[in-house]
Amino acid sequence: MQRISMKRAVLLLGASVVALASPAWAQSESGAGEDQPAEVEQSLSLDKIVVTAQKREEDQQTVPISVTTATSEFLDKNDIRTLADLNGSIPGLFTTNSVAYNTAPVSVRGIGGSNGSAAFFNDAPVAAYVDGIFVARTTVPTTNLQDIESIQVLRGPQGTLYGRNSTAGAILVTTKKATDEFEAELSGGIAQYDEYDIGGIVSGPLGENLSARASLGYSSRAGFGRNIADNNNSIGGSEDFTARLSLNFQPSDVLEFNLIGEFYSRRAE
Repeated sequence: MQRISMKRAVLLLGASVVALASPAWAQSESGAGEDQPAEVEQSLSLDKIVVTAQKREEDQQTVPISVTTATSEFLDKNDIRTLADLNGSIPGLFTTNSVAYNTAPVSVRGIGGSNGSAAFFNDAPVAAYVDGIFVARTTVPTTNLQDIESIQVLRGPQGTLYGRNSTAGAILVTTKKATDEFEAELSGGIAQYDEYDIGGIVSGPLGENLSARASLGYSSRAGFGRNIADNNNSIGGSEDFTARLSLNFQPSDVLEFNLIGEFYSRRAE
C-alpha cells in the first residue's frame, strides 16, 4: 500500500474541496433566470492612512518613503504610553529607557544607540518632531504620550526634509486637534511599583470657526531599586506632568491656523 505523508494528505484534501465547490458556483450562475441574474461582488479595500512624511497630507500608499504609522486606535488598543513601548511593533525601531539622566537612545535600522542619540552634546541621528517642532534632546522616548493622533517612523536618511539630524530616520509625533463638536474624556490606570496615571481632555467650539482642545496628564511611579549608599532613596522612579492647549481657527475651507502650547515636567530618581 502506498503511504502518503500528512503534509501531502492535507494538500490533497484542500484540492478536493476546491473541486467540489467549483461546480456548485457554476450551477448557481447558470441556474439563475434572466429576470434575476446572479451577481458576485467582492470588495477589497485598505483603510486610508494619512501621513505627513513629505510635510503635506498624503495617503501612505502613495508616499515613496519607508514609513510605518501607529494610529491613535493602535496606541490605545496596545496601551502604548512611550516610544519605548513601540519596540517590536514598528520594524527597524528600537529604543529603551535604561539610560541615566532621563534620556534614551533611539535606533532606526541599527543606526543610533547610546553613543549617538543619547549624548547631551551630540546631535541625534534619529530626529524627533512633535507637531512639526524639532525636539533637540533625547527625552522624547521616555515622555508619556498624551492625547496623540499618530506616530510616524520614517526609516532611512531624511536630510532633504528634516535636516542633518535625521541620518538614520525621523519620528513624527502628531497630537490631536481641536474638534468642532464637544467631547471630553477621563482615563486612569494602576500598575506595579506603585505606578498610577490619570489623564483627561476637553475639546469643543469656542465660537464661529474657532475651536480649542485642552489636555492634561499626570503619572507617578515608585522606584524598582534602592540606593545602597543611604538605603532610603529608590532608583528608577519618575513623576511626569503634561499640559497642552491647542487652538484651531479656520476662516475658510482653504485656510487654517493652529496654535499649540505645551508644558512638560519630569522628575526622575
